[in-house]
Amino acid sequence: MFLQGVGKMDYYPQHYLFWGLYQQPYANMYPWLLDFYRPEAASAEERAGYPKAYIDAGLADANLNSYYPVLQSWLADNNYHEGGKDYGLDMAQTKYLLNAAYLRVKNITVGYTLPQQFTKKIGIDRLRLFFTGDNITEFSKIKKYLDPESIVDGYGWAYPYQRKYSLGLNVTF
Repeated sequence: MFLQGVGKMDYYPQHYLFWGLYQQPYANMYPWLLDFYRPEAASAEERAGYPKAYIDAGLADANLNSYYPVLQSWLADNNYHEGGKDYGLDMAQTKYLLNAAYLRVKNITVGYTLPQQFTKKIGIDRLRLFFTGDNITEFSKIKKYLDPESIVDGYGWAYPYQRKYSLGLNVTF
């Protein structure tokens, strides 16, 4: 087994893969963005007009202890300026500073050689089965947003590492 990782690394997200609609109004609405501030619950009349999925997701309820502020497009964009000052979520702050430490299983190989007492009966000297996998899994708190190895440029624009699996059989007669 080959493990690779980083024990301590901070990351401040700078693009729509984390911010979604907060950065660009045409970006996807990711599930984690549903934890936005809602000062009061919808009235019974308002709830009657909402789809069941909206109500089931809790979006008609108040959310005073939210992770994100009121949902507003362009709030996290780096062009959110007014009066010569920068505003919004693009300004680095500790609330959204993420722990980017990770541990990745880069390669693992598991094999089993069948005992010769079984293989000799069918004319095989040695029979070995094995499995090899590359980039099997990652243990990371930012994994749901992007690949932890792709943030070295600050944005995470790299494609995630592909997972590869191989099964094999070695036979010696």
